[in-house]
Amino acid sequence: MDCVPSIDGAWIQRRLEELAHISALTDRLWRPSYTPQEEQARCLLESWFVQAGLSPRRDAAGNLYGRTGGTGRVTLVGSHMDTVKGAGAYDGTAGILCGLAALQALLAQYGPPHTPVELVSMVEEEGSRFSDASFWGSRSILGQADPALLSCRDEEGITLARAMTDAGYSPSRLPEARRDDLARYFEVHIEQGPILEHRGVQLGIVDTITGLGTLEAEITGRADHAGTTPMDLRLDALQGAARLILQLPDLARSFRNATVTAGSFQVFPGSANVVPGRVSILVDYRAPDPRDLEQLGRKIRQAAHSLETEGFGVVTQPRMSVPPARLDKALGHLLEQCAQELGCSSMHMISGAGHDCQLFAGQVPSALLFLPCRGGRSHCPEEYAAPEDLARAARVLAAALYRLAWQHP
Repeated sequence: MDCVPSIDGAWIQRRLEELAHISALTDRLWRPSYTPQEEQARCLLESWFVQAGLSPRRDAAGNLYGRTGGTGRVTLVGSHMDTVKGAGAYDGTAGILCGLAALQALLAQYGPPHTPVELVSMVEEEGSRFSDASFWGSRSILGQADPALLSCRDEEGITLARAMTDAGYSPSRLPEARRDDLARYFEVHIEQGPILEHRGVQLGIVDTITGLGTLEAEITGRADHAGTTPMDLRLDALQGAARLILQLPDLARSFRNATVTAGSFQVFPGSANVVPGRVSILVDYRAPDPRDLEQLGRKIRQAAHSLETEGFGVVTQPRMSVPPARLDKALGHLLEQCAQELGCSSMHMISGAGHDCQLFAGQVPSALLFLPCRGGRSHCPEEYAAPEDLARAARVLAAALYRLAWQHP
């Protein structure tokens, strides 16, 4: 496609590496929302928006936008810039930089589009600071930000409302972040899995984003002296929790493309010489079919409550639920066509990870484009995407945006 300008993948990668140096931790990357480090990264990104010819603004939630010219309903392109603890440089941020590279190249070659395109960097997608407020930025844009979540707390006991206020955002103005002018949404993201690399395919066009739920299970036994309480007279809450966890892989395997992970524990009283009296587990479960997701959650709860027959007290509580999302077929076909015309191989696939895109898909036509990451590694320092893969994804995105906003008024 002669209409698509060339894009330098090394340019994208240099900026990803520059952002990766901005971290709340000294020994690994963590960029939590509503922190000085996030603000530093946002200011740097904002300066790049201006250099690219975009008009920047921030909304009431802290989402950063960069807008082209044009009139009419908006094509939104975006992802998130917050990270998990011990993150790599590419998750979320690569999508923003691919979008920036695409828009910068299009504006330089063709000037403003007929209809506006906006690039957005969203806050708190990961929920790594406020676990109950995942997708806070996209929820705010879509008018789905539950005010009750403003009282949720981070590990230091700071509420989301306080964090927003300290960062210069008024929680009472949050409804102002809602958008009603969006025509469609695009997101570019590293795959975070090994399928594209394993199959030797250059791009993935996502048809479905898996649904996800989180469930907290609290198992209560009896705290006793570790040296004087015989093994057969104990009610060890951690042993009960372990038996529950060992059931989870089989529960996941009973549903197609489902996963279950118990990745967070709290043990009380948490002393080596005391039999654990209480354990809290946070379980993450996912499935691309909404009925499977519901049934999987129910089976996990049943497995937890089955411990009651052994004398344990069990309380289960849902923490978050995001339904599976079917993405727009027409936009997916457009990405596939653009990839083919640019000589790129592609395949249709399911996303096992959650993305802002799945929330947008409930309100506007939405598309998600994957590029390979080395070894399928993500949420770790080894996360890496090659410059040529970044450039390839950015060019396919640019081709789609050109057709929608520049070529067709």
